[in-house]
Amino acid sequence: DDDITAQCFIFFFAGFETVSAAMTFMAYEVLKNQDIQRKLQEEIDEVNAELNGEFLSYERLQKMKYMDQVLCETLRHYPPVGIVDRVCVKDYVLNYDDKKIDVETGRNLYIPIYSIHHDEKYYPDPEKFDPERFNDKNKHNINQDCYLPFGIGPR
Repeated sequence: DDDITAQCFIFFFAGFETVSAAMTFMAYEVLKNQDIQRKLQEEIDEVNAELNGEFLSYERLQKMKYMDQVLCETLRHYPPVGIVDRVCVKDYVLNYDDKKIDVETGRNLYIPIYSIHHDEKYYPDPEKFDPERFNDKNKHNINQDCYLPFGIGPR
């Protein structure tokens, strides 16, 4: 019973809390940034006109590029989990800033997602909320190893 209860808690926390926090922060930034709000409203109005009274489908939602940019920037600016941990499963040598770091099997690693997402080395002007970072013209500049809103790898 304890294991089942613990799993239910994790499913609830991972699936509900992270989504509601992301939606809250996204609403906050959209309200705070009128230019972003206008551009997002234009995209929503355009899609609504195309739907012609029909329900929004998952496929049509996937085509809303600016909405995706705003969501991606929200998750960068306010990652749902600020730090994740992983256990090394085999000996590894990590090369970082011209340094070699030996990571032994069984060692815990802590990945500071919030700090990476707010590091000028990876994101110019990191404190600015800028959905344009994720547009088709700019998103190739983002180091995919440094965009970790939900972490990476096996859990």
